[in-house]
Amino acid sequence: MKRRETVMLMVVGVVMAGCRAQAPMAELKMEEKAQPGLGWRAPNGRKTEAEPTAWLDQFDDEGMRRAVGEAVASSPDLKAAAARMAQAEARAVRAGAPRFPTSGLGLRTNEDWRQVVAGPGAVIRQQQSVYALNVDISWEVDVWGRVRNNANAGRANAEAAADDYAAARLSLAANTARAWCNLLEAEWQTRLGENTVASFRRNLATVDSNFDKGVPGVTALDVRFARSNLASAEANLENRKRGRDESRRVLEALMGRYPAGDVATSGRLPTLRGEIPAGLPSTLLLRRPDIAAAERRTAAALQQAKASRKALLPTFRLTGDARTISEDLAELIDTDKIIKSFVKSMTQTIFQGGALRADVKLADAQVEELAQRYASVALTAFREVETALAAGVYLEGQIAALRKFAEESKEAEKLAVSQYERGLTGILNVLESQRRAFDSQSGLIRAENQRLLNRIDLCLALGGGF
Repeated sequence: MKRRETVMLMVVGVVMAGCRAQAPMAELKMEEKAQPGLGWRAPNGRKTEAEPTAWLDQFDDEGMRRAVGEAVASSPDLKAAAARMAQAEARAVRAGAPRFPTSGLGLRTNEDWRQVVAGPGAVIRQQQSVYALNVDISWEVDVWGRVRNNANAGRANAEAAADDYAAARLSLAANTARAWCNLLEAEWQTRLGENTVASFRRNLATVDSNFDKGVPGVTALDVRFARSNLASAEANLENRKRGRDESRRVLEALMGRYPAGDVATSGRLPTLRGEIPAGLPSTLLLRRPDIAAAERRTAAALQQAKASRKALLPTFRLTGDARTISEDLAELIDTDKIIKSFVKSMTQTIFQGGALRADVKLADAQVEELAQRYASVALTAFREVETALAAGVYLEGQIAALRKFAEESKEAEKLAVSQYERGLTGILNVLESQRRAFDSQSGLIRAENQRLLNRIDLCLALGGGF
C-alpha cells in the first residue's frame, strides 16, 4: 500500500512540475503624488483610449521606413540582444529542471580470470566478462514550493529578457529614424550654407566693383566687411559639411552598414500625417517594454525571496535504484535478476553560520531595490510622454514665429539690396539683412527637424509597434 502511495505521489509531482512556471504580476508601488490621473496633463494631452500603432506611418517618407527596416534586420546590437534573450530562455529551462526527476544509466564491464576444471586432474584459467547495468532515479519532492518558486523566477527573468529585446528593437527603430531626420536637416543646412556663400560672394564682387569705380560712399572698410562675411560663411559651410558627413556615417552604422558616408536620402524633411493617439496613462504600463521588463524582474525577485525563505525548511527526496549483473550481455534486462531499492530521505540544515538567513535578507533587499526601480522606470515613462506632448505644442508655436521671422527677413533683405543699389544705404545694412535672412531660414529648418524628432520621442515614449 505504501509503495502505491509513493508511486502516485511521484506521478502527481511530475505532472504538476510539467506545468509552465509563471510568476504572478508584481505590484507597482508609487506614492500618491507620483501616480498619474485619468488623462495626460500636457497642453495637448487629450484623453483618448486609442492606442498608438505603426508610428512610422506618421512620417511621409518611404526612405525612412526602408532605413528602419534595414537597421532592424542588420544591427549587430539587436542581434546581441536576441542572443541575450536566448541565454535567458536557456537559464529558465535550467531553473525549472529540478521540478523533474533526474535519472542516470550506467553500464560497466569487467574482465575476470577464474579456474575451470577441464577434466580429471586438469584445471585451466579462463577469462570471463562480467556485465553490470545500473539505473538510478532521484527526485526532490517540492513540498513547500521552493523548486516551483525558483522555476517561476527563471521564467520571469526570461520574459524580462524578451521585453529587453523588444525595447532594444523599438529604441533602434527610433534612433534610426532620428538619424535619418538629422541627416536630412544636415543636407538642408549645407545647401543653405552654399547659398549663403554664393550670395556673399556676389556681394563682395559688387562692393569691389563699386570701390574700384570710385562710387561715392563705398570705402575700403566696406570691402573688408564684405570679405570677412564671406570668410565667415565659408567657414560655416565647411562646418555644416562636416556635420552632414558625420550624420551619414552615424546612420550607416545604425543600419549595419560600413560607415562609408555615401548613404542616399530622399533629399527633403518628411512631413507629418496628423496627430498620434496618446492613449491613457494607465495603458502605458502595458505597452512599454522597458516597464514590462522592470515588472518581470521585480516578479522574479519576489519568487527568489520566497524560495530563500523556504530553503530554511526541511528537504524531502525520493531515490530509486535498480541494478543487475550478468555474465551474459543479453541477460542484463532479465527482470528476475534485477535488484531494486527505494529510499526516502529528509534533510534539515542545522547550522551554516547564518548563511541561509543572510540569503533571505539579501533577497528581500533585492526585491525592494527592483520594486523601486520599477516605480522609477514608470515615472520616467510618464515624464517622457508628458514632455513630448507639451513640446509638440511649443514647437508648433516656435515654427509659426520662425516662419514669420523668415518672411520678414527675406523682405528686409530685398529692401536693403534695393536701397543699396540706389545709394540710399550702406553695405553694412545689406550684409546684416542677408545674415538675418539666412539665420532665420536655418533656425526654421532646425525647428522643423526638432518637431520631427519630438514626434519620434513621443512615439518611443508611448511604446507600441512601429
